Amino acid sequence: MESTEEIDTDNGVVLPGNRDRPSQRVPITEANWRKDLVIGLPAFKRPLLFVGVLVFALLPLASNYLVHHPDEQYYTAGGIAMLRSGDYLTPRDADGVPRFNKPILTYWLVTASYGLFGIDPLTSRLPFVLIGCGTLVLAYALARMLTHDERAATLAMLVLLSHPQFVLASLRSMTDIVLTFWMLLSAYGFLAILVRERRSNGAYLAAYVGAGAGVATKGLLPVAFVAFVFAFAALDRRRVPLRAFIHLPSMLLGLAVASGWFVLMWAIHGGDTVGVFAGDQVNRRLVVGTLQPLYMVPAILLGYFVTFLPWSVPAARLLARDSPTHHAVSEESRQARRFVISWAVLVAIVFGCAREPEEHYVLPVIPLLAVMLAEVLQHADPVRAWHLLRQSLVAVLGCVLLIGGVLAAVDLQLGFRADAATVILLVVALIVVLAAGTFALGWFEPATAQSLAMLALFPILFVALRPIALPDHGEQLSAQLVRLPRPEGAPLLFFGKFGTAGKLRVCAAGRFDVHRREHFDADVAARYATVILRDSDAVRLDSGAYEMHPGSLGYQRLEPWELLTAVAAGRLAAFLEEHRERFVIATRRGGDH
Repeated sequence: MESTEEIDTDNGVVLPGNRDRPSQRVPITEANWRKDLVIGLPAFKRPLLFVGVLVFALLPLASNYLVHHPDEQYYTAGGIAMLRSGDYLTPRDADGVPRFNKPILTYWLVTASYGLFGIDPLTSRLPFVLIGCGTLVLAYALARMLTHDERAATLAMLVLLSHPQFVLASLRSMTDIVLTFWMLLSAYGFLAILVRERRSNGAYLAAYVGAGAGVATKGLLPVAFVAFVFAFAALDRRRVPLRAFIHLPSMLLGLAVASGWFVLMWAIHGGDTVGVFAGDQVNRRLVVGTLQPLYMVPAILLGYFVTFLPWSVPAARLLARDSPTHHAVSEESRQARRFVISWAVLVAIVFGCAREPEEHYVLPVIPLLAVMLAEVLQHADPVRAWHLLRQSLVAVLGCVLLIGGVLAAVDLQLGFRADAATVILLVVALIVVLAAGTFALGWFEPATAQSLAMLALFPILFVALRPIALPDHGEQLSAQLVRLPRPEGAPLLFFGKFGTAGKLRVCAAGRFDVHRREHFDADVAARYATVILRDSDAVRLDSGAYEMHPGSLGYQRLEPWELLTAVAAGRLAAFLEEHRERFVIATRRGGDH
């Protein structure tokens, strides 16, 4: 029978006895801390374990549109268009117009998944779930390379696994997680050269081909990253000669990966390709001559700290009180910290100048910050780190209980009693297992329990909100459209949000084209045999020429504070009914155009 360890705030670690050995109390040491930081699994199994946990948590949400970003429709519509046309080089929007705002790689991922598995929400997201898993493993590999410490590498996975932006990006058919993976690969190569002074072909290929693939995914940020690496190497006090970063075969291959699609588009479509791309990347993105950066850059820097809660609080406290009598931080580790912090600040400055900054823009920095936090936690005072992580675990479990209670109250107010009971049971079971397993039985160390508790909120959210949201997120309306008589191959017109139009295309498995306009136009509507429009606009159609079929597509934009206020007031059902978006499917009588 194996013994377990439990920390005592005054006297160290309690080792429960068994039949062959009496109980004993031993002081906490760095060896104990390192041994107990992660689940006691062989090192090669840890990445596989947490990849499996991530997939298990994401698949329920990836298979529907409970979590959705409007920009997903760019890539799902482009993938459907590629399958239909057979043109796999030119991305197009739903109306068939070429779209050069972003490079080709993300479109290829969606198209390949559709071609292999068919068109539905899960196949739209599956490549991104897998790339999220790859990013998790790559963060483990980077931390291991930088620290030579299996425990710090596993802790980096745990920190990243619980980060909300990382989890959400892995659920969406968008460029963010793909760019993050390639830039993390590039960072792995450059840090191997810079910190570990490796001059291997693998390090150079990772550095430059990773950056090139990042350009082929989203644009110019990887170019800025390569420039930053050279500047950092030239200015850092532990200088590495710039010639160490020169490897012509890898640099040329990375340049070919980055520029190949642009060259093809220039040859096929002319100079407008680069103009549209440059406008999207620079001209329409940056603000000049305003005070926005003065408050937006600090807001992004604060956002790094907030989104890494609760990990960032123990790390900050450990850094503030780190003692030289404890684990000495090597100069290589200090250099890696300077690298990550400098790059994070530069990204904050760049996107602080963006016209409409969004939180997912900074995602490529998140895995690097996760690795740095893991290194700080692992190499700090082991006694203090243990105590702080236990404290933060208690806070996390309390937040899980609070969130679970709110979600259960939502289901109860809407009459979904079985779902409310399920949420309560899941939350209570999660808290009991993690708390007992950490504080009494020794199954988990605090970092593992904390990461699992935070990740578990996503499937719990799915269980709680599925009966409310999913029937209105495109499935039912798409099913209606499939059943209604329509001219073969004729597109339909949708008046409404462009993200909703993307849902309709995917939920109908791409069986019909959906053209979209934001606001109702009777002249445009007259050109289509099938029109989907808000019920308030339906009165403007010729009722004698159309058959009307009522439908629903979810809710208007709901602010979290308004929702919480409605829950507290006990009027959530009435609030949602007031904000429901009601639509009508209008089909021309006889199917004539």
